[in-house]
Amino acid sequence: MPNQNKTLHQLRQNMLQRRLQEIEYLERQQARQDDFTSRLYGKKDFSEEKEKIKAELYSHSQQSNSLPTNEKSKEYSQPTHNDATNAKTKPEKEIPDVIQKAINDYKQAHPQQYQQERLQIDRENAAGGFFKTQTLEKWQQKDKEYQNDKQSHCNTAVGSLLKEKGIDWPADKEMNDIIDYMEKSSEWEKIPRQENGRLDHKAANDLAAAGETVVVTQKNPTGHGHSALLTGNNKMFTSKNWLDENGKEIPIPEVKGSVGSEKTKTQHLGWHLKQQVEDQMDYYRYKKVRF
Repeated sequence: MPNQNKTLHQLRQNMLQRRLQEIEYLERQQARQDDFTSRLYGKKDFSEEKEKIKAELYSHSQQSNSLPTNEKSKEYSQPTHNDATNAKTKPEKEIPDVIQKAINDYKQAHPQQYQQERLQIDRENAAGGFFKTQTLEKWQQKDKEYQNDKQSHCNTAVGSLLKEKGIDWPADKEMNDIIDYMEKSSEWEKIPRQENGRLDHKAANDLAAAGETVVVTQKNPTGHGHSALLTGNNKMFTSKNWLDENGKEIPIPEVKGSVGSEKTKTQHLGWHLKQQVEDQMDYYRYKKVRF
């Protein structure tokens, strides 16, 4: 009997991995569909097919055999949550026509539910795991608890303000982790800096004044991060904490949030963050996404 080849060709491996992703997507949709949809269309059990695919993948070595591959096949390597590549720039993976048709039919039949599910998937990709949301009452309750315990609570302060606007942040996460999420999320867009590399306070404030939701953040490599919500006040302020190259005070926006364990209140940016940490700071604008 000839020796069994213990290697799995790269193209076969890619195909199996794509099929596993398709099954996971279909299982996710089935788990979220309502009782009426389940009775109408039923639910398919993919467990046996999944086990066969996993058995084939893991019973072979991960090395490719000597048959040639092409560059296109490499983009389908199995992604992991630890992948440092920004999720916003990853190319869309090809989906077989039969799966794409099923997705399109579902999107047309249940547009609102489809958007909710796709948004949750996008959020989980950005968060690197389960994206937990919570009610406004829960945000406010946690914020009050932190304040009463004399703990820093800028994340729950801004989380509460955003929830009042119908915008979700990851719940039960530290500020630095929330900023990591924002960097990868399709819902948050970083406002470009000026050509000299400094923050563009005016551009950020103009967007807030026009009715957009803008948040300022500080990702602190040695401690707690920070955030505050721009109020959209057309008037800008000056502070000795923010100077230009000539030592002159520059206009900075008005923000709302909490500093340390203080109550949430409205102040100018200089009360929250100083120019010395400008390289750790960014402005983000929220944008509602459609899939």
